[in-house]
Amino acid sequence: MHPRGPGLNALLLSLLLTGITAAIAVQQPALGVTLPAAYKAAAHGDIVALDATPVPAGSLASVRLGHSSGSVDSTTAAPNSRAESANLDGSALLDNVPLDVDSVTATAPPRSGPTSRSLLPIPPNPLLKPGLIEGSVPADYASATACPVAVAGQRVYSDSLTSLAQTTVGDLSAVPGAPSSIASVGASRVRTVTALVDDAVGGSDVEAVTTTTVGDVSLFGGRAVVRVTSPVVLRAHSDGTTGTAAFDSPPTVRVLLASAPAIPVPLNGSPVTVPIAIPGLNTSVTVTGFGLTNASTGATAAASLQALLRVDVDLTLATTQVADVSLSPAPMDVRAEAPVGGVTCNRATPTPSPTATTPATDNPDRDGDGLTNVRETKLGTDPR
Repeated sequence: MHPRGPGLNALLLSLLLTGITAAIAVQQPALGVTLPAAYKAAAHGDIVALDATPVPAGSLASVRLGHSSGSVDSTTAAPNSRAESANLDGSALLDNVPLDVDSVTATAPPRSGPTSRSLLPIPPNPLLKPGLIEGSVPADYASATACPVAVAGQRVYSDSLTSLAQTTVGDLSAVPGAPSSIASVGASRVRTVTALVDDAVGGSDVEAVTTTTVGDVSLFGGRAVVRVTSPVVLRAHSDGTTGTAAFDSPPTVRVLLASAPAIPVPLNGSPVTVPIAIPGLNTSVTVTGFGLTNASTGATAAASLQALLRVDVDLTLATTQVADVSLSPAPMDVRAEAPVGGVTCNRATPTPSPTATTPATDNPDRDGDGLTNVRETKLGTDPR
């Protein structure tokens, strides 16, 4: 064996260190992009959509009630983030007269909100007697070179919360022997959030989240109750390499009957017949559950839900159609796009003062949905 000279030893050591460094580099995830960077997210949800035929005089034909949306886009001109809560999603006619869409909106920059108030009520009509609608919206976007303050690892750009108190659907008071209404929808709410979420390697991923709490749908005075496991959380997440969109937990839908086992409703578009008899009326009731349409590809996360479920009620008196009503809770959609490796933010930013999502301790918000316990008690929603 020939002794190694100092030059050969140095060469071998250099090659060894180079190999180790390369191996470490291969194992490390891509570093986040330092701001400014291109990223965007959008979330949308409505509490319930209603459609009816024939349209009684002085009534609605179609309406999407309780709207929430939010977005952030670093590639556009200001405002770059926006949160909106509205009584209606889109237009609606009442006795052929357009209803006023009332919304509360926050945009940034500069940071604005939270702004919270009651929204313009929908006039009672034969199809719908809605409960109180309230909205709350903050928005944040400091600049193209700064991220929002992190709270528990989340940097929120838009946060919209819309709540709807108990609502009655389909007035049957003029039908002899029938219950007073076709359905009532328990207190419900929808929340949309766009944010950066700090990861474990120094970057922040992009998320869009729609969360809907669906109140019980009671049919014909409680003869059947449609119950959804709530809240239903639809999340789009992008780390710049892979985009994923899915429910946080698979929702379940059941029909509860007074004197029969509960009926599970599959989320596959297959209608389930609900056995309900109303004296003097020919009654047809079905409940259909729907699955996600997942449009995620590459680093883009995207999914939509036409509605979590649809309740179809068809009533006839002899040969006269009394009502044909469709009630569809929880239309939702989300989308998120991040640069490769996510976004790099300064993690030394101090915690902000209380906002709509971190209320003062003298009026707490136990479930963190932007409504204080006192407000939820007034609305009839569950503050837990």
